[in-house]
Amino acid sequence: MRAGYLEELSIKLYIVEEKYDGEFLRRISQILGKRIGKIYPIKGKPKMFSPKLLRVIENNVVVYECDEFVIVVDGDGNPKETIKRLNVVIPQKYKSRVKFIVFEKEIEEWITISLGINVPEFMKPSEALNDYLRNHKGESYDKCMLPEFVEVLDFNKLALFHHTWNFTSTI
Repeated sequence: MRAGYLEELSIKLYIVEEKYDGEFLRRISQILGKRIGKIYPIKGKPKMFSPKLLRVIENNVVVYECDEFVIVVDGDGNPKETIKRLNVVIPQKYKSRVKFIVFEKEIEEWITISLGINVPEFMKPSEALNDYLRNHKGESYDKCMLPEFVEVLDFNKLALFHHTWNFTSTI
């Protein structure tokens, strides 16, 4: 069999913090001409570090025969520590099936980078985006708006930030 054919049969599950993160990634994958697998919003970052993550993985191995898992999570300024904490929850038998997309701070950083919004060290990208929207459009940022911002992403700018742009190789 062709390697590409086997790749098409691979079943991926994307585990994201919130449903809006999943829709954001789905829209990006469509722009890039890639197919994204099933998306599971775990409903909050704390659950990423709890037994719920293991239950999601095990259930999807058994029920849906998932081959691969991509965990998409905010790094909150320390992405290496975030990966370390996630690896504590994931049993050894699943580690080879798990990949990570960990943002330096949070998913909104792709938007701030694309729009050229300066994010001070003490501020989250979502807060900087909120300030930008209030000053330029008279509206506040809400997480439900996240998928709409796919249209403003500048993939050339994002490619310059290797720590934020491993999405295309992971997808």
